[in-house]
Order: sequence, then C-alpha cells, then structure tokens
Amino acid sequence: MLKHGYVILPSIYTSSQVSAALSEVTRLQSTPSSGPASQGGRNDFEGFDTQRVYALVDKSRAFDCFPIHDSVLKIVDYFLQENYLLNIYHTVTINPGETPQEMHTDDGLIPLPRPRPLMGVGAMVSLDSFTETNGATTLIPGSHLWPDSRLPTREDMVPIIMPAGSIALFLNTLWHSGGANISNKPRRALTVQYCQPWIRPYENMTVGMGWENLDAVPKPLLKLMGFSTLDFMGHVDGRAPRTGVEMRKKRLIEWALKEKEKEKEKEKIEGRVSSKLQFLDFITRIPNDGLIRFPGILNQDLLLLTSPKSLAEVLVLRTYDFQKAQEIRGFLRAILGDGLVVVEGDVHRFQRKYLAPAFHHRHIRELYPVFWGKAAQLAGCVARQLKVGAEEKRAAVVEINHWANKVTMDIMGLAGLGRDFNSLLNSDDELIQYYETLLEPTSEKTLFFALNLILSRDIVSLLPWKLNQMLDNTCDELRRICRQLVRDKKELVKTQSDEQRDILSVCLKSNNFADEMLVDQLLTFLAAGHETTSSSFTWSTYLLSKHPEAQTRLREEIRHNLPSPDMSLDPAFDLSRILESLPYLNAICNETLRLYPPVPITARVAITDTFINTQPIPKGTRLYLSPWAINRSPELWGPDASEFRPERWIDLETGHMNKTGGVTSNYSNLTFLHGPRSCIGEKFARSELTTLVAVFCGKFEIRMADPNEVVEVAGAITTKPKNGMNLRLKSLDGW
Repeated sequence: MLKHGYVILPSIYTSSQVSAALSEVTRLQSTPSSGPASQGGRNDFEGFDTQRVYALVDKSRAFDCFPIHDSVLKIVDYFLQENYLLNIYHTVTINPGETPQEMHTDDGLIPLPRPRPLMGVGAMVSLDSFTETNGATTLIPGSHLWPDSRLPTREDMVPIIMPAGSIALFLNTLWHSGGANISNKPRRALTVQYCQPWIRPYENMTVGMGWENLDAVPKPLLKLMGFSTLDFMGHVDGRAPRTGVEMRKKRLIEWALKEKEKEKEKEKIEGRVSSKLQFLDFITRIPNDGLIRFPGILNQDLLLLTSPKSLAEVLVLRTYDFQKAQEIRGFLRAILGDGLVVVEGDVHRFQRKYLAPAFHHRHIRELYPVFWGKAAQLAGCVARQLKVGAEEKRAAVVEINHWANKVTMDIMGLAGLGRDFNSLLNSDDELIQYYETLLEPTSEKTLFFALNLILSRDIVSLLPWKLNQMLDNTCDELRRICRQLVRDKKELVKTQSDEQRDILSVCLKSNNFADEMLVDQLLTFLAAGHETTSSSFTWSTYLLSKHPEAQTRLREEIRHNLPSPDMSLDPAFDLSRILESLPYLNAICNETLRLYPPVPITARVAITDTFINTQPIPKGTRLYLSPWAINRSPELWGPDASEFRPERWIDLETGHMNKTGGVTSNYSNLTFLHGPRSCIGEKFARSELTTLVAVFCGKFEIRMADPNEVVEVAGAITTKPKNGMNLRLKSLDGW
C-alpha cells in the first residue's frame, strides 16, 4: 500500500454478511424515502445511472460489520492517527449503461500542494464481484506520490478485480474513478472513507445546537456553525444540512408517536396476559386455592396455577389433557423446528424415548471434561481481553452475556454433534450472530414475540414489520446451517466408533429420524441448549457480583477442592464426583436457577374437558405456569423468597447439600418443570452451569461495572439483562 497506494483484501466478509447487505441494498433502493440519490444520481459525479443510499448507519444494522472489520481497521490504524473518523459511508450501485466517473482523488478539495500529508483512507467493499466490464473501480497504482504537475489519463487506469466480499483500501491521494458498466447486471458495492481525527471543529456545533431554535439564528452564523456544504462536503443523507434537520425533526416526531402507540399496546398486552412480575404479584396478594382466574383478550377466561397440587394435576396426573397452544407451537416451530420442545402427544413420546440415552446421567458425567475444558478456555479468553484492555489503558469491563453465549454454543457443538464450533476464538461466528440477532432482549422484540404468541405467527407475519423479515431470514439461515451440519455428521458417523454418544450420533444410530427430523432436533438443542444455560451463567455472575461474601466463600471452596484449569486435567481425577459434591457451589447454582429461571412463563391449553383438583376445566381453556412467580412465592418459600440465600440449599446440621431448598414440595420449583414434559436436558444444564461457575469464580474477582446500575430483567423468550451484563473483572493468582 505504501508503494502502490492501495491494497486488496479478498473475501474477508462472510457470505451471510454479504447476503444480508445485498438484501438491504435492494430494499433501500426500492424506497424513494431512502434518499435523493437512491433512485439515480443527480449529476455526472454521482452518476445518472448510479444509485446511492447515504447515511447507511442510520438506515440498517446490516452494514455495521464492514467498516469495523479487524483486518481493515489494522490497516487504517497504521496510516491515520488515533481517534480517526468515518467520513463517508454509502452504497454505490453502478447500473448497466453507466459511463466512467470523473477521475479524482478523495482529497481533491484540499488546497495543498502535492505530494501532501495524508488526510484519509478510502475503501470499496464488493457486494458483487468486481470485473472489467461491470463498473469495477479503476485506479492508477503509485499515483498517490505524483506531484501537481502530473495529471492522470484513462490509459493509466487499471480496474480493481476482486470477488464479492472483498475490500480494496487506498490512500485518499490516489487517482481513481468509478468504472463504466458495459455488462447487463448492476454492480453493487459500499464506499467507505476514514479521515484524520483533527479534521473536525473543537465544538460540535450542529449537534450542540437545539434544532427547534434554528430559525432564530442568523443565517451567516448557521453557515459558520456547519449548517452548510462545500461542494457537497458536509451533506446530510445527500441533502443540505438545513433540509436534513427538518427531515430528522419529522422522523423524531413520527418515532415518538410510534413509541407512544407501542407503549399503549404493550400496556394493553401486559395488562391482559400479564408478565412474570404481575404473575408474582397475583400469587402474593390474591387469596386462592391453587387457581387464579383473570381476563384475557375479549374477556377470555385465563387461569394461573399457583399451588403444588394444581401444578401436579397439569404437569403429571393429567398431563396429556393439556398441550401448548397452537399459536405458541406455530411460532416456536419457526425457530426450533418440530423438535422435542414443540411436538405433542405420540410424536413427543417417540422423540423423548429415542433421545433419552443421550441425556442419561452416566453419559452426562462423561461430558464433564468437555465442560471443564471449555470453561477453562472461556477464562483464558476473558483474561486475554482484560490484558489487552490494561495495555490500552481501558477499564477492565467485560460484557459477560456475549461470552456466555459463545461458551455454551461451543459446549452444545461438542455435546450435541461432537463438533467444536470454536465460537470462543471466532469473533465472527455466524451461529452466535444469528442467535444474538434473534434473541437480543429489546423492547421491540419482546412486543413482537408477545404478539406472535397471542395472535399467532400467521397474523403477525402479515404486518409491515421489519422484524418479520428478520425472523424469516434468520430462521432460514439457521436451518441451512443445521442441514449442512447433519450432512457432515452423517458422513463422519460412517467411520466413527460406537462410543460416540453426542445427541446427533444417538439420533442417527437409532435409525428413527429422517434428515429433516434431525435438523429439527439440532435446531431445538442448539437454541434451547445454549440459550438457557447462557442466561443462567450470566445471572450467576450478577448474583456473585452483588454478594461479595458469597463469592469469597465459593472461591475458597473451589480452590480447595479443584485443580487449576490452567493445568491439564488428570484422567484419574473424578471431576464429576467432586463438582457434584461441593455444597456451596451447587447451592449458588440452585439459587440462581430458582431466582432467574431461563423461561419465566409457559402456557398450556386444555384439549378436552377435564378437571384441576375438583374444578371443571372446559376444553380450550388457557392456563399459565410461571416458574418466575412460583419460585419466588412467599407462600411456598417463606418471607425471604425473593432474596438470594444459597444457604437454603445446605443442611445446617450436616453441612451437606439438600435438593429441596427447604420447601416441602418439588412443585415449588418450576425451573425445569416436572413430569413427561419436564426438561430432558436438566442434568446436562446443571452440570454445565456448575462447571462454568466454578472455573469463572475461581479465576476472577467479579464486580458490577456500575455498582449503582439497576439491572432490568428482559428477554424475548429467555430471561436476560436488558442492557447486557457489564462486569468489572480482576484476574486472581494463586490457583
């Protein structure tokens, strides 16, 4: 790049990133409101047969990954000073028939003699392959060093030929231009420019000025403040800044009105269907004999189960009189396929029978070294992040939920199909990206999922809502990945020994599952298996950060009884027996699972006329079971039911673990449900969680990044912290 003025990084973006960007380019270019140049350029330089969508960061999250790719930033870091800025970022679609762009340098408006100091770095990201005929950017190698006296010619120009998903970076003193498109297809790309950090005013006048007062400011002063352009420099979404402000004001008003309507709709839904907190309020303050009736949509009678006796009726004694509601199953089917969580009746019995061997306790004990190895790898990755942060003088703050997603996905890969996804070491793992996109706990997604569960997927899919496209695209990609994983596994099983006991191997060797059924099981266990334990591990770190005395006691127990994860594990060491016998470690994990059940609410519908206790239940009645409310019920757990008290899981006389937490009925704890529809992976999840907590607490001192933060419980399907879990960590020696 120093010699030629440019460099090409071929195929550094994933096919899914490029596909998502192309989809958004198509959507934006089909909408005139995407900007004045989205339908075609307004001058020769923009290109009359070229479409440009400006202000990309404002319009879609699909483009975020391109300008911040690690390899790209390392190059820009070399040439520009620290804290450089993103100067230009928009799409460029050169359509058939477009003529060559005017030859130029990106610093051409800077009136300094050449060769001049470097002001910036530009880039072209190829969403389509760049060819000699479809409008590939052309440039003159070495021209960044030319003096003013040497002018470019078309004969000097060479095209940048590169496959889709590549990027060409060039110094902004390099002569270049957009090429002519003589093919019969458009060439779609992104243009990115970075500039030196000092190319900005000391005061950001345009943001600092209240937009509602602009008319009162003299026009010459507005111009000085930056509400003006210089040969197009300083534009807002392809418009003059003053026009852009009016556009933004209109959008803010529209956004505020939509948010108000969404809040009204959310209040309506929560008021009728209720939330985990409202269910707890119902159980706490409404006298009842095991059932609470409350009105739903159109005054439909809904029932909340509140006592161990009524829960036993629905979950065990009359379990096949009740099923998940059709709309709930329809929605979950889109994400999980027809796996064990979704199916009912004889199909459920069949699947559970042939999956059970993979979750036998003997097999789970064999997986402890897998859990331990991945927990150690997690600790190493986090320690490296802290070390890099210390070298760069950044605060030792880690968002732990993202790491939790990675480590539990890796564990599910090994235990689910005998394959290491290496998500912990891959910052761009597509499975993690898809699941985090799907399950990110935003208010909009919570409302979206709630409406799908209430109104049915068929109805919500008709709404003009971008989340519908997100759900469909993400689920399609996840199913595509799982199909490939199944194909790969079938080839491996032909040569594997019979000792392979991962879930997919068990399913394959039973010869009871067709390929699409295997895909359904894989979707179910990847999502349910990694997402739930990820949630539990995140909440365990939160509880430990809020209770340093419990953290210290736990660390002492761990270090006294377990070897350091930095050393190779002795094959003779009975890791499973030790982990399962540590009273305080298991007490911490049991209390976390009680207070923060991954799935806070579930529902059933009576499929026949039946009874709960002696109460007649007509066919079609909807029932709600709330692990969150039951697990915190003062009636069942006492006045400290909502408090973190791990000691309730330890026998005071013997110091050994108890399995009840001091309650008289196992139906007082609904985290994993009970009966034929209980969680088949309960032992797996408990073993995985205890191992992760043991290693993490043993290696790090855990505190909240902001001790005053009030963590808001949210989550689209599982219980998660709304704004992530930001922890201040300190690596500890001596283990």
